[in-house]
Amino acid sequence: MSRAQPPPLLGLGPGLTPAGDDVLTGMALVASRPGSLATTVLPALRHALGRHGDRTTDLSRATLWAALDGRGRQRLLDLVHTLVSFDDFGPLLLRKRAAHVIAIGHTSGSDIASGVLAGIQLELQLRGSACLSPQRSRRTPTSTPCR
Repeated sequence: MSRAQPPPLLGLGPGLTPAGDDVLTGMALVASRPGSLATTVLPALRHALGRHGDRTTDLSRATLWAALDGRGRQRLLDLVHTLVSFDDFGPLLLRKRAAHVIAIGHTSGSDIASGVLAGIQLELQLRGSACLSPQRSRRTPTSTPCR
């Protein structure tokens, strides 16, 4: 993403929080986690939001600024934590947390969840295949962290 151009998703779609902004919110929540390699996208998103924030709504702009600082609704933070941590939460808790996020608004929850998944995909690409190991939940304290 170039600093000269706003992200194509910024302000894309109708509603109080356009779908494009919701996707960017999910990505920002992943990238803003401590230790994330995806933090490289945060300066460009901050710049674009500061310069082109008028392309979206006040509510969406405020939500994006918060996400860039790692802040958001607790249910969003819980989902991100469940997806990126190595704790053994189990599939039932993951389903419950995903359902709580997807229930936000008409489509905002599923759009945010899509952004979270895109952020996790970016994180995995930046970290390499070591984080895709089936043994990742059984890693030892001395193994290479994928967080």
